[in-house]
Amino acid sequence: MVLADTDVVSYIFKRHSLAEMYLNLLSGHSLLVSFMTIAEIEYGMEADRWGEKRKEAMRSYVGDRFSIVYPDYRTTQIWAAVVASCEAKGAPIGFGDAWIAATALRLGAPLVSHNARDYACVDGLTVFTVATA
Repeated sequence: MVLADTDVVSYIFKRHSLAEMYLNLLSGHSLLVSFMTIAEIEYGMEADRWGEKRKEAMRSYVGDRFSIVYPDYRTTQIWAAVVASCEAKGAPIGFGDAWIAATALRLGAPLVSHNARDYACVDGLTVFTVATA
């Protein structure tokens, strides 16, 4: 199983030039996304004023391919530890990224992200990404 970051889901949906490389990383795994990825996608669609047809296409795409993971109490504890640890290192992490990291840590699953450096301060998190020039 792998947890896909918001950027990866978006790249694949939009058929970005990196989509094929990320599809290869995801291939053969159970695909998960954090509830926070869903929130970020919903926000992005609203902020960019997507039409209802395109919104529904994105929702169907995600719903057909990924299982959504919601936080339990242990995940909230991990989230708090991630945020505090990154702050103590002088590398604050955004709350959304912290939720995604906490979800991956809770599951013991690697995170597939194009923004690996956003998670560099998170101890114990495995991040898979693709190299770009």
